[in-house]
Amino acid sequence: MNYIYFTLLVMFLCSCSGPSACDCAEKTISIKSEFFKNPEMSDDEKKMILDRARKELATCDEKSKSDSIFKKDYEICLKKNQ
Repeated sequence: MNYIYFTLLVMFLCSCSGPSACDCAEKTISIKSEFFKNPEMSDDEKKMILDRARKELATCDEKSKSDSIFKKDYEICLKKNQ
């Protein structure tokens, strides 16, 4: 009986790992708006934002490349929130 509970717990934790598709879409929109908020931003500021975006969205990119359902959900959330 304990094995069943343990298995269910592991399955639940694995399904909850990482950000959701909509979380990733919201991050993308937030970074995009920050980038275009100030058109006279210096090259250093642009580079800093792009570096931060790469770090923050790395998990999302990996998940999107490996999971077609996640990628589709991400695109839906992105369109819905723009």
